Amino acid sequence: MDAILTTAINFNSKEDVEIYKQFSPEALPDGDRRYSGVSAFKIGFENIVLLDQGGYLIAKKPRRAFKSLAIDGEPVKINGPEFKRIGCDEPKDDKAALNDFLLKVGDTVQEAIDNGMQFRVAWMSYIKDDDGNNVMGYADFADSQTAEDELDARLKTEQEAIIIGLIN
Repeated sequence: MDAILTTAINFNSKEDVEIYKQFSPEALPDGDRRYSGVSAFKIGFENIVLLDQGGYLIAKKPRRAFKSLAIDGEPVKINGPEFKRIGCDEPKDDKAALNDFLLKVGDTVQEAIDNGMQFRVAWMSYIKDDDGNNVMGYADFADSQTAEDELDARLKTEQEAIIIGLIN
């Protein structure tokens, strides 16, 4: 298979790819790439990976750096609402895992409210426990500004963080 990664043009049809192929290399942006000998490809949220017949890496490029991908002249959506991951395992839903964690510590909510707390920030660390799960924690806050500051700080240092209101 042949692959084209372009930073300049959105391929919407096979005709768009054919027109693109007519441009000289000098007329194309520096970031555009063409590959031959592609046997398989994967498109994830972060990267586009092209592999040869032996399964060896031909290219690994950041998906968001490109507007379009074409494989053997056919456009493959890598951006926009039609984008779908191809050849990758489903990612773990970190926010869902945090919500499950919050349900497990739900019995602490009333005590926090009784102590004047209105907001809870929960986070998932990059650190793993003995079972291979991400370590999670939470902190309660009386005012929204302090809670928002904590959330911003946690988002810079932890894998995921969310904020919830304790009082509905």
